[in-house]
Amino acid sequence: MIMKALKDGYESVKKHFGVILGMWLPVLIVSLFGEGLLNSAGSGFLSMTNPGFYLFLTCVTLILGTLFTVSFQYGLLKSDQDGKFEFKRAFVAFDGLTWIGIIVISFLVGLIGFLFIFFFGLLAGGFLFSAVTEMNYAMIAVAAVITIIGGLAYLFIALSLYFVFFTYFTDTKGTDDGIFKAFPKTWKLMKGHRWQLLGLLVIEWLIELVVAIVLAMLSAIVIWLVLMITSFGIKVAVGAILGLVVFVIGLVAFVSLTLWFSMTSVKFFEALNK
Repeated sequence: MIMKALKDGYESVKKHFGVILGMWLPVLIVSLFGEGLLNSAGSGFLSMTNPGFYLFLTCVTLILGTLFTVSFQYGLLKSDQDGKFEFKRAFVAFDGLTWIGIIVISFLVGLIGFLFIFFFGLLAGGFLFSAVTEMNYAMIAVAAVITIIGGLAYLFIALSLYFVFFTYFTDTKGTDDGIFKAFPKTWKLMKGHRWQLLGLLVIEWLIELVVAIVLAMLSAIVIWLVLMITSFGIKVAVGAILGLVVFVIGLVAFVSLTLWFSMTSVKFFEALNK
């Protein structure tokens, strides 16, 4: 299932690259705008003089980023199901009240994660504090074990709810309490497939790591070549040109991998939901 999802995702992006790229651009624009807005506000006195408004900006940015990202994923899913890839599909989540469901699900997922981390963090922190105050080193081992167990349990839950947005969109959106039904349905859908999803995510991470290493090697080669040039004018010109080439290669790689892995997630979900 893993390799088939990667292969099918690649073929779909290759066939509809222009349209899928256009569908993804709103996500990029919203992300860049939100990041720039927060950086601008955080670098000044706004975050200190009016922390409430800064927190409001942060929440709005996160909500918009989530909405456009999930809408893009919905667009890919709907397009792949009927074979019609269109730019307008990037905004399919804004049809009707779907966007409200996305916000509520995002809040619930975030709340679950926060409570889970808080509980295990508090538990492990308590044992660690006891170890320091009582000089009981066995407590450190207990805290480490609790941290590991908490991390594994969190990973299990994260994998179990990975496709909760897709499940809501395809199966429970039109039903009573569809938002809440999406959680147990997704959990049931992932039964027996969590390790496959983890394997897919690990493979994607390894691909990204290899690409990052290649880009780092190219950058090192460019730096070495520039340092070998004695003429300052030629050094600047060659450095600028080769630096731009490496930047473009990196940008193309980043965009291509983002689209490929997004489409792969759609293919993986479709294979599960047959």
